[in-house]
Amino acid sequence: MRKRSELAPIRRGNVGVASVADQRFSPAVDPQRGAPPQPPKGIVSPMETWDAIRARRNVRAYEDRPIPAEHLERILEAAWRTPSSLNEQPWAFLLCTDREKLRQLAETWRHAHHVAGSAATVVLIAPIPADQDTRDWIFYDMGQATISMMLAAADLGIGSSHAALDDQALARRMFGLPEDRFCVGLVAFGYPVDRPLQPIARPNRRPLDTRSSTANDGDARSPRTMLLLEMAERTKATVLKGPSTQGRRHR
Repeated sequence: MRKRSELAPIRRGNVGVASVADQRFSPAVDPQRGAPPQPPKGIVSPMETWDAIRARRNVRAYEDRPIPAEHLERILEAAWRTPSSLNEQPWAFLLCTDREKLRQLAETWRHAHHVAGSAATVVLIAPIPADQDTRDWIFYDMGQATISMMLAAADLGIGSSHAALDDQALARRMFGLPEDRFCVGLVAFGYPVDRPLQPIARPNRRPLDTRSSTANDGDARSPRTMLLLEMAERTKATVLKGPSTQGRRHR
């Protein structure tokens, strides 16, 4: 196995920062080499995956300190590795750490005020979709990229929170976006000002049995179906058939 310094750089496509390969450190002990290698100085000891999932929460108040470059690299790599429909990767990720630009981004939506105080915010960019089906899949894939970044951040003790973006004209002027691109949303990052991230024992979620059910028996009145109907009734909406997946492949 090559040493860390010998690993080839990773090409990142549309990710807007330089990047270096990263290497996880196994806790297993090699009997011929003795104790396992320790993480490089400045790298936080990683959580177990399940701990990161349970510890992630929306954080909107951040400490006034920067996120190390290698940690931002890892967060962006998580986005880069995200699967997408047909492996089309319909995205670009713009990393913003400039304080004045962060303040401007916070003005692009009425609920994006926390972006101004973040240590870094990733702006999600995509092509303007030609039809509703394409738009649906772009937003689905961007959602996957968002949670990938959030979990990678939680693994490093970094809080996060997403935000929509309403003022497209302002964002276009700020970043010089071409006319065929738009901002899907924002993901803000920073160290929590109140308490560190830890697995949450009792998250504020509906009981599990009201959100999931088996579909083996074809019961149209299953808890899942009933929940969808209840949500539709509350919003006076119609339960519509989702976008067609014919011909779609996922990786």
